[in-house]
Amino acid sequence: PPAQTASANALGAAVLPNLSSLLVATDNCAVTQVIQFPPAGTLVPIGTISVSLAVLDAAGNTGGCLTHFQVVDTTAPTITVCASSATLEAASNCSALIPSLTAGVTANDNSGNVTVTQSPAAGAVAAFGANTVTITATDAAGNSSTCTATITVVDTTAPTITTCAAAQTIRVGANNTGVLPDLRSQLVVTDACSTSIAQAPAPGTVIPAGTTTVTFTVTDASGNTLDARPHPTTGDAGTSGRCPTVTLPSLTSVVHEGDTTGKVDLVKSSRLEWGDAPDDALLFIAP
Repeated sequence: PPAQTASANALGAAVLPNLSSLLVATDNCAVTQVIQFPPAGTLVPIGTISVSLAVLDAAGNTGGCLTHFQVVDTTAPTITVCASSATLEAASNCSALIPSLTAGVTANDNSGNVTVTQSPAAGAVAAFGANTVTITATDAAGNSSTCTATITVVDTTAPTITTCAAAQTIRVGANNTGVLPDLRSQLVVTDACSTSIAQAPAPGTVIPAGTTTVTFTVTDASGNTLDARPHPTTGDAGTSGRCPTVTLPSLTSVVHEGDTTGKVDLVKSSRLEWGDAPDDALLFIAP
């Protein structure tokens, strides 16, 4: 008879059927017996075996033939435990590297042989936000099953100011006021993601003669904020992101515009200090 094929069961095997019914034999006397080996009912594992059929007639003469029985695996693996989702802190370029997730996967197959892979592969760059990783379990016959895990890249770290805006001395107009410049470009800020800088008072604000403290607020794309406020020189200098105390000259030159009647050319102070805040710029305007 022609070769026969059967699908493997959950145990990775199939029952060998009775192939004698498919045999066609002729003899000048009656055929008395057909013998099959292995016999019908034998449990055959995945793969191909040879099956022999022997034919006997009434006189004891024999004949025979050989056929094949193939057991194929058509069942995909079963994933009982998928990889766990994870949350990673953003590093450079507001991204993170995808870790290997395959060790946490449990998959079973009737063949007993399962290979687990992931895509994107371990070491690939995960962008900020949610990233889907597909886990694939494949058996030796090429049958496969998939599940997914999510790698979420977040930014929970506030920005750091590495360079502060320098103290400024600006011109005073005839009305004894000045216009606050935009000092934001002087700041050097580091963060895993993009940042924005707010200045208060805002650039262009008219400020009176004297000393004005400018505060900068740095916010990253995740809303983490470094909100710098004035700190006394006796405060926590050395805290991450803070600037060291800067002592200004005891006599600071000032340029006047317009009527200078009754005004002096120097702001007199025995000591003017810039506090240890990372982003406080002092503006000195002649009284």
